[in-house]
Amino acid sequence: MKPVNERDFFEEIWGFKESIKSVKEYLQIDTSSDKNHIISLINARTVQPGNFETRKINSFNEQDLVAKIKKKGTLSIVIGNGPHTTQYDRVDIGALQAHPANRGATFQVASNFNCLEFVDERDSASVGITKYVFDQTQGPAACISAAPGVLYRNYFVPHYVDGKLYKGQLEQQINLLNNFFIPVTNGYINFNGNELTEIYEPTWDDHFFTDYGDVKVGVQTNVEVTSGTKRDGLIYMVEQSGQIINQVFTASINLGGTRAMFASRPKIQKLAQMLLKAAYRGTILVAMENALKAPPELVGRNKLFLTLIGGGAFGNDLEWIVGALYEQLELIKRSGLEITLVIYAQYTVTEYALQTLQILAAETEGTVLNVQ
Repeated sequence: MKPVNERDFFEEIWGFKESIKSVKEYLQIDTSSDKNHIISLINARTVQPGNFETRKINSFNEQDLVAKIKKKGTLSIVIGNGPHTTQYDRVDIGALQAHPANRGATFQVASNFNCLEFVDERDSASVGITKYVFDQTQGPAACISAAPGVLYRNYFVPHYVDGKLYKGQLEQQINLLNNFFIPVTNGYINFNGNELTEIYEPTWDDHFFTDYGDVKVGVQTNVEVTSGTKRDGLIYMVEQSGQIINQVFTASINLGGTRAMFASRPKIQKLAQMLLKAAYRGTILVAMENALKAPPELVGRNKLFLTLIGGGAFGNDLEWIVGALYEQLELIKRSGLEITLVIYAQYTVTEYALQTLQILAAETEGTVLNVQ
């Protein structure tokens, strides 16, 4: 792989610096195949963003998937030590996506409800994707590694809002919660003012929290990986095309920073847990479907890599996160997938959460690997 300054990844791929004007002028989209292609008029490079769609959790026929797979699934855990991890490529999302053994694998991405990696509700698609390099969290790193996909979602993806078709997300954005009475601004559940607690929250009854079938996940299939490890200001570019993966964009409620004051509210806690359950269940179902559709040459087609959605800066209780994953135990066992939960840094996980995850791994005949 070729090391370049991480700030130059966009120019390295497409031959020019990012701006709305240059993207519109220098890039062409070819939709004649079922995988789409982005062609640069500057360096003549063609990359594959694959296809993107949003899927409701209840759009999957779980019984049919299980019947067709007829294999047991396992969940294993890889535990790192953050940037000091000795086997860093085992916990770095870019390295995992670029590894040839993971060709055709599915990766869960810790994203927002617009399937873009905005830093907060004031962010905008018009700012572009180059800035993602400054965010050290899992979601932006996963997107940079599969840059054709995030470029497509930012500037070109066709989607409907209120019955009107939009191209890209510069004007209107995807909303994975558009079937719910929940305010979302720029991919974030909106805590501004008292609307959430005074207008929306009172309408949420018990049924609201138990039926999450209308929650959506974003699904990008057959997206080309353009870079691997991103570390110490460098990003390692893939020099040969052909590494294809799938990504599932899931999101949680942000309870970090000043929003922590809402975390003690019972209905907010229930909402957070509902979204976490939907995120994990949806991701597993997508991966099962991907595995069935993938051709044999995609050697990683039966693999799924998960992350701790909602942890870290988003402030979701680790017991909620682990509980949401544990609730998928029976689905995991019947999934036919080799599932790996990647814990980037052990010091971010409580002892209780780690013990629960180890039990989950044991119950599915998975392994626990510490790469400190």
